[in-house]
Amino acid sequence: TKDGKLVSGINSDGSAYGSLYTPAVVAYPDKGNAFISYSGMLTNGIINEKGLVVTGTQGQEQLKDDVAVGLPTCSDVLYTGWKCDNAKEAKNSYIKGDWGPGHGENFICSDVSGDGYVIEHTASKDSVRSDKDYGLGDYIIATNGFLNKDMWDSLFQGDEFWDDDMPRYWTEEKIITDQKGDVNIDTIGDALGCNSYYVDADWYNDVWEKGEFVGYKEVKNGVWEEGVYDISDT
Repeated sequence: TKDGKLVSGINSDGSAYGSLYTPAVVAYPDKGNAFISYSGMLTNGIINEKGLVVTGTQGQEQLKDDVAVGLPTCSDVLYTGWKCDNAKEAKNSYIKGDWGPGHGENFICSDVSGDGYVIEHTASKDSVRSDKDYGLGDYIIATNGFLNKDMWDSLFQGDEFWDDDMPRYWTEEKIITDQKGDVNIDTIGDALGCNSYYVDADWYNDVWEKGEFVGYKEVKNGVWEEGVYDISDT
């Protein structure tokens, strides 16, 4: 933010009712960093005493080699939030230690210095992007897809295509960039909880309202440009 604060959030797809029974954990381990986990110990959201925030989202795994035996989902978030002091250290630890699960994942780490990274992961490969890539500069977003070109072969295709993934990305980005300089925790809540979609420079009630699917294209001028593909004959 303009006053030097880090604001972060995650949508865990949990129901309001279920959230009543999801425990937050405040941990003071004998070694490593004290941390707060918002949803138990195997969590996809941790902030530690050094100002490191680690979160994770489900990724995609179209290729056979994208799935293998691996660590339990979210154990990477717990480990790096406990052991690492900053985002760069968490990124390097994740890759060097091969902490990712045996399937698609986005591993997101950011810290109070302003550094932020997403590791786009499958069982066979990792691809890193930062908040400095693509002209973003001061924010980083991950939904459930992969933005780096070297990961696009792992995106689901055909009947399995996740058609709401990029619209959710553009929606969150639109809300955040519209409040550039004034982003706060309410901004993040509005972005994560928005029930409409921002697609092709307009707002829609759902991702299918245009009668077309939305796919991936090149990055242009620091923001992600949507590509619209007609599937009426398929």
